[in-house]
Amino acid sequence: RFENKNILFITGTANTHVKAYSFIALEEIISGNNIDLMKKCLSQYLNPNELNYLLDELRKNFTLQNVVGHLTILNPKVLLDNVSLAVENLQDCMNQRFSGKTLIGIYIHICCLIERLVTKTAITDFDQLETFEKENKRFIQYVHDSFKLLSKKYNVTIPTVEIAYLYDFIIA
Repeated sequence: RFENKNILFITGTANTHVKAYSFIALEEIISGNNIDLMKKCLSQYLNPNELNYLLDELRKNFTLQNVVGHLTILNPKVLLDNVSLAVENLQDCMNQRFSGKTLIGIYIHICCLIERLVTKTAITDFDQLETFEKENKRFIQYVHDSFKLLSKKYNVTIPTVEIAYLYDFIIA
């Protein structure tokens, strides 16, 4: 059944144990862990930018499935597209690339955050918020700059307490 096919590797949630082909777990692709084999196989067809784009789109689409289950009033696809642009801007500001696992968590967190802000149910408590504000002024500004269009589109302001939780998520 695999004859005359150009199979580079097999991916999925469960290993098929087909001995002739390497298996790459889907969660490894999404998290960005142990994907060297996949990159090697696909590098003959995709340049590095195209490969990164493919991985980003995979993460975004799997994140969309998670987000759909949590949002009640906002369009998840539109929101996630806007969030991914804002997060890309944040990575540029920080001159840092987040891992796949961190990206997925950030996407879900920010989508839920925006809905909380729209529905006026934002988080209001964070231990040592004043200390966070003093020590992370640059990060706070990066978030405000990166999320400016998202904030405008949804008519919300991201409070510092929410930025502190985002910071903890990124640093963890």
